Amino acid sequence: ATRPAIVVGGGAQDASAQVRALVDAMGCPVFTRRQGHGVVDCRHPLWCPLPVGREFWRDADLIIAIGTRLEFPSFWGTDDDLTIVSINIDEHDLDLFEMGTIGIRADAALALDALLAVLPDHLPAPLDFAADVAAKRAVFDAETAHLVPQREHMAAIRAALPDDGV
Repeated sequence: ATRPAIVVGGGAQDASAQVRALVDAMGCPVFTRRQGHGVVDCRHPLWCPLPVGREFWRDADLIIAIGTRLEFPSFWGTDDDLTIVSINIDEHDLDLFEMGTIGIRADAALALDALLAVLPDHLPAPLDFAADVAAKRAVFDAETAHLVPQREHMAAIRAALPDDGV
């Protein structure tokens, strides 16, 4: 795949290190909704807020979904060029919205350890989506700049908390 993206949910919380390693090894965008926040630091150059993730979903040919039901992207649609691979410990959630996902029922950390072990044989060098992510994030930031004082409040809270603060 040449246009992959990674989607994480709450089921990936205990696999943060492996998810970050996968994002770095693949060099592709990663995004989430509420329950997956914190799996990948939002300051990571490949992390996207959800509306930016939607932009990458539209062009993706491979989605790796980790610990998520894919509820929100189920509204975004799929096409014949998109392959979705879902890693989830809950068998019920592997293709909950019948998008034709390839399901891997497994603990996220264990599945990603196995994937990371073989990934170099299939993708010897990371792809380079950092500039594209930065450009799309800049557009999103400009389009949401009017959300003041909310953005200022969030920035003040973030600045006051330590990196591991909740």
